[in-house]
Amino acid sequence: MEFFQELTADQKLTLFVAFASALLGGLISTAASWLTTRQSIVANETTRQLEKREKEAFYAHQGLIKINQYANAAYSLKKMIDDQFDAANEAGHGDWLPVQKVRGTPKYDESFESFLSEEMVFLLKTKDSQMLGDMIVFEKRVVASLNNFHTYSEERIEWSKKLQKGVIGSSQEGIPSLSAELEGEFAMIADAEAAFLTELLGGIMEMLDRDTKDGFSLLHRYNRAAKDEYGDLFPTLEYEASQC
Repeated sequence: MEFFQELTADQKLTLFVAFASALLGGLISTAASWLTTRQSIVANETTRQLEKREKEAFYAHQGLIKINQYANAAYSLKKMIDDQFDAANEAGHGDWLPVQKVRGTPKYDESFESFLSEEMVFLLKTKDSQMLGDMIVFEKRVVASLNNFHTYSEERIEWSKKLQKGVIGSSQEGIPSLSAELEGEFAMIADAEAAFLTELLGGIMEMLDRDTKDGFSLLHRYNRAAKDEYGDLFPTLEYEASQC
């Protein structure tokens, strides 16, 4: 204290200015450090949010791919059945039973993955939240149609083998023609199995008609909802780009 009192006014001012400058410099340094830290926290948070949105958009894209896979499976199976009907009619066999026209096909080797919750959860925030339930039902229907057609194909093979044993006359392209020569218990069994297969095929075709339409409708609805939610983070489909 005596030292300070012995200082002249100019010396006291110089000392005060130096002290104030040091204090101010420290405050500026602290503020700059805090600001840098704060900016880093904000930047990291922004990065985390962006990464989170990118991950969500990725899941949405996976969901779109699955819808497309199911829709194409339904469309392809429907087209194959329609083509077999057309081929039989063009060959002059318009009077054949549906079970004679549609021979079936081996089971699809393609594997289908179920929708994940991460691929659908964003739909709860959209105006079309009903789509979440529609997707689950659509998936189950398509899988059921594929499995039912596999059952039809196997049962038809067995029916055809039984029929060939009792058919009198020729067959076209390995497809036996029902003959009036079939009588008794064998004819009743053949007719019952044909009726079962025809009903099974009719149910499959009815479901495929609906699933084909619903599939492509879901494709557009889901794509629109994902683009509204994620913007540029969600990729533009090729068919859209070609129409732009």
